[in-house]
Amino acid sequence: QLILSMSKPLNNGSIRLVNLTGQTILKRENQNGSMITLDISDQASGIYYLEISEGVNVVRSKVVKK
Repeated sequence: QLILSMSKPLNNGSIRLVNLTGQTILKRENQNGSMITLDISDQASGIYYLEISEGVNVVRSKVVKK
């Protein structure tokens, strides 16, 4: 599981997890709150990119699954 804890709660935001080849492997729309849990247990170990967007604001970060 991947637990996202944000200082500012999402208000109708979207979350996308992308693998190194650019393929979207998980997408969640209409997300609300400051704590969101994503189940990535079926994904292989490796590096992924997480994109959280709300309106025009976008935050991207690297995620390493062991």
